[in-house]
Amino acid sequence: MVRVSLPRGLLLVVMLMVAATTSLAADLGLKLESTQVQLGQPVWLTLESRQTAVPLDNIDLSPWQGKVVLPRRFDVSRSEDQRTQRLRLQVYPLHAGRLNLPALHFMQQTTPPVQVEVTPARDSKHDSPILFQYHVSTLQPWQQQQVIVACTVTLATQYAVFRQADEDVKTVQLLPMQVQQRTYAEGGRSMTEYRLGWVILPQRPGNLHLQLPPVEYVQDGVVTHRFFVPPIDLAVQALPAWLPGTIPVGQVRVTHYDIASRWLDSSVLSRLRLQLQLEGVTDDRIPAYAMQLRSDGQWQYYAARTQLDTSSDHNGLHQQLRYDIPLLAKHIGLYRLPALRLQYFDPDSGTLRTALIKGPVIVIINNGLKLILLILVLWLLWRPLRSIWRWLLRYRHRYRTYGLALQQLMRADSLAAIKSVMQTMAQAEGLSSNLTFVQWRTRMQGKVPFAQGLAVSDMNAACYGQGEIALVPQIQTLMRICRQRRFALR
Repeated sequence: MVRVSLPRGLLLVVMLMVAATTSLAADLGLKLESTQVQLGQPVWLTLESRQTAVPLDNIDLSPWQGKVVLPRRFDVSRSEDQRTQRLRLQVYPLHAGRLNLPALHFMQQTTPPVQVEVTPARDSKHDSPILFQYHVSTLQPWQQQQVIVACTVTLATQYAVFRQADEDVKTVQLLPMQVQQRTYAEGGRSMTEYRLGWVILPQRPGNLHLQLPPVEYVQDGVVTHRFFVPPIDLAVQALPAWLPGTIPVGQVRVTHYDIASRWLDSSVLSRLRLQLQLEGVTDDRIPAYAMQLRSDGQWQYYAARTQLDTSSDHNGLHQQLRYDIPLLAKHIGLYRLPALRLQYFDPDSGTLRTALIKGPVIVIINNGLKLILLILVLWLLWRPLRSIWRWLLRYRHRYRTYGLALQQLMRADSLAAIKSVMQTMAQAEGLSSNLTFVQWRTRMQGKVPFAQGLAVSDMNAACYGQGEIALVPQIQTLMRICRQRRFALR
């Protein structure tokens, strides 16, 4: 065995260094307040170190990335004697289940690994589970293309309040969605699905690492749960170099392009309505479509009144753009409004789309032309209107005359009275009043077939004293004829 002897001074230095290293390794303490939390609720930890040369908020938390949401602000305090410093941490687990947090390192100090049991979220007020889910529409968007982060929170109450923190995120536009809800029955219990989330609009190409703000569930004014979407890594593609900056990224279509009336007066100001539907386009990226309508030799356009309605849901950002444009036609004739040319970059196909929207055909008239058209219409309608008027007069005459005949039949008590009634009925039909009984029946059979049942031969014989006739059957037949012919249209 070979022994190596060291000078006494050097041996003392080595022993002090080993002792200092051992002391440093033991000087970083970690305290966990609870080993079990619900998803959406924080895990509280306290780190304490006797090393004060470097602030404890410089500790490297990267080993915990992807497991919990790391804080952006740190609460560091020092003891009164300035010999120890303490860091208070609040982290939110991203998934339910067993959470294993590896050791942290700081100034040659090491914390022990942490293990926490994360249980599913639960609503203690309604004694029901809380289900949080999310979906990201794409991880490889184009520059300025909307990325939809759709979240759903399912609860057993229809009166839930949610809050989405309004935070600025560099290089992207972050727009919170409007909260929507849908109620359904599950297992004999009413459940409500709340839909919310964000629309992300990346402004620059490249790789982006985003941590979105939480969806906060508020009960009685207190935030009970904060649900986080795990960090999102976007690979943003640059738009083609040939694409002009004025072309929107998203779908654009015209839903209305017309005037209230297709007949315009050349001396009267009219209004043109233009309406467009845009998908995934922000306000600052919408072109001035009304500028395509420029005054020329036929049309004079004035300043448009613009109305923009914005909404967002699980299908993304929606823009309803309305233009109300005053215009004046300069000449009479048949003209078509100018065509609209729409261009947009379709992120689904990665191509430039162009649509040509034809304008409606408009008839332009003035007062002189109106008078000529009115005279022409009246001339064309004169004959049919005259025929209708004559028919109405005949119908009125027949209706009144048959009414009079019915009254006479109710009082008829002789053959002479019956003959007088038949003459009145003949007048109602525009026939001669001196028809014989046979002639009368022949004329009436063409209008009322059952008129042949009238015993005109017996009536004629009785009129000359050659027999008698029962009046009641004849009166009944005549009354039946009157009632039918009174309302007949021909």
